[in-house]
Amino acid sequence: MNFTNPNNVHAFIAAVRENKPIYNVEVSVEPTLTAILGRQAAYKQKEVTWDEMLNSGERWEEKSLKLAW
Repeated sequence: MNFTNPNNVHAFIAAVRENKPIYNVEVSVEPTLTAILGRQAAYKQKEVTWDEMLNSGERWEEKSLKLAW
């Protein structure tokens, strides 16, 4: 959700107040994958294709990360 657009902010607040989640997965997937693609290309210091990224099987996670809430 783009919070720089006032209409999106109002829609988000209404969704929270009315307990009606906003499902915007489709608009979130492409920018997230684009960021991952850029990160892989930067780490490998070479061009990476969408297929290479999606089929790489690489996992980037911090197993020791524990949230304290």
